[in-house]
Amino acid sequence: MTNVFFTVNLGMVLLCFQGIANAVGTNPCFQNSCYLISDAESPATWTDNRETCKRKGGDLVSIETEAEWSFLNDEIQKRCIGQPNEWHIGLNKVGEVWKWVNNSPLTIDKWQTTHGEPSGDGNKAVMSKDYPPTKKGLFNDLPNWIKRAYICELPKEHKICFKSYCYFIFDAKSGGTWSDNRKTCQKKGGDLVSIENEAEWSFLNNEIQKRCIGKPNEGI
Repeated sequence: MTNVFFTVNLGMVLLCFQGIANAVGTNPCFQNSCYLISDAESPATWTDNRETCKRKGGDLVSIETEAEWSFLNDEIQKRCIGQPNEWHIGLNKVGEVWKWVNNSPLTIDKWQTTHGEPSGDGNKAVMSKDYPPTKKGLFNDLPNWIKRAYICELPKEHKICFKSYCYFIFDAKSGGTWSDNRKTCQKKGGDLVSIENEAEWSFLNNEIQKRCIGKPNEGI
């Protein structure tokens, strides 16, 4: 799937897309967050996966409530990325305390306790689809060097979707040239949007008609 970013930028709309792999074809959203659930084609370490999420404008997921965990568990049950069917999440051990990357404490108990987790194997955590087989969505601690897929969490801000594209609208306080705006998109891991067919143009045109950003009301 490909994500597209609109940035409202001093009378200009900056449209940029950010490529991501998604096994289902849409980014699931829950409350104020959307999630990028990767496949296993390019597994990476926890640290590298976190950098990937940051380049996409988010971070590894911080699962702070039972409701959010239940939502994500339902989502990963729809996916099959091959054994071990595990995704890096934003849970890591700081000193002797497990914390989320957004500095929230761990308040839900989803460790694979029947297998003695956390076992002390490492200070990074994964969420497992079906390990042990009778349990779903539980956590396991692993060392950083082990490569896995990932779940990124992104702000839901003004998210709209069309077929295999999602669009996010962000307010910005300073404008830029075409080149500067392209660099902004590239820093997010994407590029300025390519509108490749009439249907996509029509969708985007309908969206910008809903907005008034001041003259010249133009997008790049």
